[in-house]
Amino acid sequence: MKRATFDFLCTKLYDKLQRSSVVREALSVEHRVVVAIYFLASTAEYRTIGNLFGIHKSTVHSCVHDVCDAIVALLFPAFVTFLKGQGLKEIIRGFQETWNFPNCAGAIDATHIPIIAPKEDHADYVNRKGWYSIILQAVCDHRYRFTDICIGWPGRVHDARVFANSQLMAQAVNGNLLPSSPEWTQAVGPTDDNIDMPVILIGDAEYPMF
Repeated sequence: MKRATFDFLCTKLYDKLQRSSVVREALSVEHRVVVAIYFLASTAEYRTIGNLFGIHKSTVHSCVHDVCDAIVALLFPAFVTFLKGQGLKEIIRGFQETWNFPNCAGAIDATHIPIIAPKEDHADYVNRKGWYSIILQAVCDHRYRFTDICIGWPGRVHDARVFANSQLMAQAVNGNLLPSSPEWTQAVGPTDDNIDMPVILIGDAEYPMF
C-alpha cells in the first residue's frame, strides 16, 4: 500500500475511529488503521500482531473490527457502486478498447472466501472442494475494480442460487440494472460492423444475460 493511500484511509475514517480515554492515552487513528491493514494483509494471529505493535491482542481485535466497520459504513457506498450514465459509458469503452468486446458493463463471477467452521450448520459451509467458505459474488469493471458485491452465502450454495437471490438480479428483473434505450444498443468505441447489441454483463453459464 502506498503512503498516499494509507493517509487517504486515515483521513476518511478519522471521525469514526478517533477515541479518547481518561485512563491512558488512546491509540491514534493511524495506529489503529495500520494494525487493521497489517492483519488483513498477513492474516497473522492477534497475539503476533499485538507483539509487533506493542498492544494487547484484544486491542488488535478491536482495531480490526472497528476499522473494517468504518470502511464498510463510510467508503463502501462511495467506491463499490454500479455506475450509470457517463461512468458506465467509460466502463463500456474500456472493455471495447482493452479486449475488443463491445457493450460490456462488467464481468461477473463468484469466489470462495475461506472461513473457520461455524458452530451451527457447519456442513452447509463445506464447498465442492471440501473446505469451509462463504461465497463472494462480484462484478468488476475493465480496470479490475469491484462495482458490485454480494457476500455471505454458505460455500455449499450454487453460484446460480447466489445470483438469483442477489440485489443485482432483482435490479435486472425490474429493468433497473442496464440501459436498454436505442442510444445504448450501439457499441461504444471503434467497431468494424455497425451491429446493434444490448449492454450486458459477461460471465460463465451460471449467469443469464440481461
